Amino acid sequence: MMKPYRTWSLTTVGLALVVAAQIAGQPQRESGQGAVSSSVMAWWMAHPEGAGTSALDLLILWRGTPGWLFRASGIGGYASGRQGFGSNTATQTVQAGDRTLTWTFDLTAKAITILGQSLSLADVNVILIDGGDSSQGSRLVRALQIDPRYSAEPLHFELALRRSPELLRFLQCEAQLGDQREQAVADLICARFTGR
Repeated sequence: MMKPYRTWSLTTVGLALVVAAQIAGQPQRESGQGAVSSSVMAWWMAHPEGAGTSALDLLILWRGTPGWLFRASGIGGYASGRQGFGSNTATQTVQAGDRTLTWTFDLTAKAITILGQSLSLADVNVILIDGGDSSQGSRLVRALQIDPRYSAEPLHFELALRRSPELLRFLQCEAQLGDQREQAVADLICARFTGR
């Protein structure tokens, strides 16, 4: 059994946690979380494939309204997992202020359950969730497969994200915020993903 861990960001936006984990029978994987725009929090998992190439296993983008992550009182997350009997399951939760998003996945069975929906990780590696700060709660809006490979260490999953115009639109990096300091931070964060 893997021990649960819990972390909290020291700043509201832009700090990512990176965790390396070796699961029996699976390649070494890294995962992390953090803000990727003023309205979107990301959780990702990737693994190295050798010769300077990595592959994205899973990317979850959780979106609220523009500026949501500045208004939230901190972002963070925690996880727990279990190995054995042909199963490598984990439960992951990310949190922004008083809102949480939780999912369970099994890398051996290549399955994930999120917001009451079960998906095959053989078919999808990106999940888009909207309504993070909505009074009606979060909802799954799309699950898709993108080219998972990129020429960098696993940490640089943005290189896979950049190739998808749909994912870049989902980040809402063009949104204008009323606060100049928040806008400057948001622009800096978005630059990593837009390449501009």
